Amino acid sequence: MYDLLRATSAGKFEGMVRDYEYYRDFWKTYDNADAGKLFFAYSDGTLVAGAFTVLLGTKATYKDGASVRERPVYGASHLLQWRIIEWLKTRGITSYDLCGTPPSAHINDQSDPYYGIGRFKTSFSKSVTDYIGTYDLPIRPLPYRLWTKAGERIIKRIRRMKPETRFFY
Repeated sequence: MYDLLRATSAGKFEGMVRDYEYYRDFWKTYDNADAGKLFFAYSDGTLVAGAFTVLLGTKATYKDGASVRERPVYGASHLLQWRIIEWLKTRGITSYDLCGTPPSAHINDQSDPYYGIGRFKTSFSKSVTDYIGTYDLPIRPLPYRLWTKAGERIIKRIRRMKPETRFFY
């Protein structure tokens, strides 16, 4: 799955894919807790698409996904998502968020780097939900001040030096 993710990200999202250990640990942790699952689609024995889905109570989220650029068969990623949805229903999941599209105001903007992802995901539903950001509520003011003054800047600098460790936003 990681190799497929790296290949899919080539050119457009390379700096947004974290290192292998992050994905391995994330996928294993959620899988071991029965709160996540990897799915794969094959065509004539060749891997063509993969997805990792996270379960959150009665909701699920499509966290990671990838597919080959040269499509031996069109629709494999769509069929994979359909099979995931069928599997989720057997688990009592009532809501599945595909996440990760451009903001609704840019969903049709072909210059947006996430345009293709948005096009794929809106083929299931034209509805795009824009979420507001988060709000910090400092419980421990001193460590929070230290983090915002120095810690956050240090981490950002490290991520710029080693782009494969950036978060996939």
